[in-house]
Amino acid sequence: MRTVAPIIIVKGEEEAIRVAGNSDFGLGASLWTEDREHAMEIEKRIESGILSVNSMVASDPRLPFGGVKKSGIGRELYKYGLYEFMNIKSIKVY
Repeated sequence: MRTVAPIIIVKGEEEAIRVAGNSDFGLGASLWTEDREHAMEIEKRIESGILSVNSMVASDPRLPFGGVKKSGIGRELYKYGLYEFMNIKSIKVY
């Protein structure tokens, strides 16, 4: 088995965020930086269901997992994932 990783060369941070946002998909993103505080500022501008800082994207059963855009609706794992399997009854009394 071989691993393939696409690389897109950009001129800077703003272009990188724009290119990432132009995707129709948003399951996971990986952000690599030495400045963790700056990463927390950038993460707000990345549209993805999960964002990993300085690591590969991977699910963790302690955290909700799922995508945005054409990568899915809803979450699995953690308590939010359990809500996907619950039946909730709405009752209106007049």
